[in-house]
Amino acid sequence: MVARHWLFRVSVAANLFVLVYLALYSTSSNYPSSATTVETSAVATSSSNSNSNNNNNNDAGNVAPQSSSLVMTRENLLSKSSVSDKEETLDENGVPVAVPESMVPLQPQQIVVADDAAETDSNDNSITNNNNNPSSNAVSDDLLLRHEDENDRSSGNSNNNNKEMLNESNAVILDKGSKPERERIFPCDDLSSRNYFGQRGPFWVLYNYVKASRQFACDESVTYTTHADYTFLDNLVPLLDRWQGPVSLSLYCPGTDYDETLTRIQYLRECSSPLVKELVTFHLFFDHKHIPKNLTKTPWKKWEKSPANCSSEPKFGEKIVTFKKQKKLPYPVNVARNVAREMAQTHYVLASDIELYPNPNLIQNFLDMVRRNDTKLRRPNPKLFVLPIFEVEANVTALPYDKAELQSMLDKSIAIPFH
Repeated sequence: MVARHWLFRVSVAANLFVLVYLALYSTSSNYPSSATTVETSAVATSSSNSNSNNNNNNDAGNVAPQSSSLVMTRENLLSKSSVSDKEETLDENGVPVAVPESMVPLQPQQIVVADDAAETDSNDNSITNNNNNPSSNAVSDDLLLRHEDENDRSSGNSNNNNKEMLNESNAVILDKGSKPERERIFPCDDLSSRNYFGQRGPFWVLYNYVKASRQFACDESVTYTTHADYTFLDNLVPLLDRWQGPVSLSLYCPGTDYDETLTRIQYLRECSSPLVKELVTFHLFFDHKHIPKNLTKTPWKKWEKSPANCSSEPKFGEKIVTFKKQKKLPYPVNVARNVAREMAQTHYVLASDIELYPNPNLIQNFLDMVRRNDTKLRRPNPKLFVLPIFEVEANVTALPYDKAELQSMLDKSIAIPFH
């Protein structure tokens, strides 16, 4: 009788041990390993109706001419379709791809991104505004920083999902005590950025790889957000001469295009207009199948020690046989657009193409308009400010400076509306 009780107790204890082991094993297997992937967070805003399973399959195939453009506020960038990319990098067959050790960040990053496949290719430049109050689910709105409640901004509560995601991303709210208080043109928060690796589906992104030397307050200017590969960088200086404000530029540089891109960034920053170094922040990205061979975990440190060769001007233009052209790679236009737009530090952004040149004083004129219409602009409904585009003849050496000069060129058929 005693032996039978003893065997029963041993059997119960063994069963409990097995159940505990199975429970612990199944729980631990739900978390992706930080050694092979960069952790992202799948977040949907209240206005999102898209399926997160479709996000990663559309980026690489979205090839569009570099003539599309869209302009809006930071707060509206992600609210229309803010479903994040998947947690793992997948190949075209949906199989997880192991990340090379050289590409693994020192710490896993949580990155909230827009749906890269949800953009439309438009030829119209426009400025939009969305003043809807941020919701607890709209992490994307908080990532790009609407005006928050004072308690939310200063509490530092780690249980607040929005705040936690914001701290793990590139966007960091500057301490109000770090700058003297001044009257805002409109409610917004100043942002600070840092260098870090990010992952958008099959693409790796070096966010803020080369940062502009000048930082702007959120209501101080408008950021020109654009994208290209290195063959189009000859447009950057004439663009800056007319824009005279912050530029967020994403560059697609797979394989050997990475080194070619760095050479041209160095030359433009050190050997051309000082506006490049002062105003332009560069972000580099490439797909996981064509990772540059000499990439390190902290490539920006190597960049800081690399001198520019001002005695040899690099080549630009479409005639260059790039790595992308050799491999017949599609240009991921939506990824490029979203990377540049999400990194803007100002409340308003002008999302456009690097080959489109804005009229001078556009930033000041637009902000003056905002001041004049401040009451209407604070209404909760979204707003759109349309900017028309015009083409001029190829032999025109001087672009129109203002509306009067443009009208004269239109009358002479030297300029035409762009469709």
